[in-house]
Amino acid sequence: MLFSEAARLAKFAEAEELWLTHFSPALQEPAEFLQNATDIFPNTLLGEERKMTTLYFLKEG
Repeated sequence: MLFSEAARLAKFAEAEELWLTHFSPALQEPAEFLQNATDIFPNTLLGEERKMTTLYFLKEG
């Protein structure tokens, strides 16, 4: 999936954040293409080793 495609999905889903991870070995410098995503979905970040977050889910009902 292209960075721009992932950004469109995140925007459509009204996500809070998009982390781009698991890059093709052919992509030597992912940061050079980050703007392709941030132009569409500004809160896009590149994954990096040991990057972590906690997800919280709302209970329904």
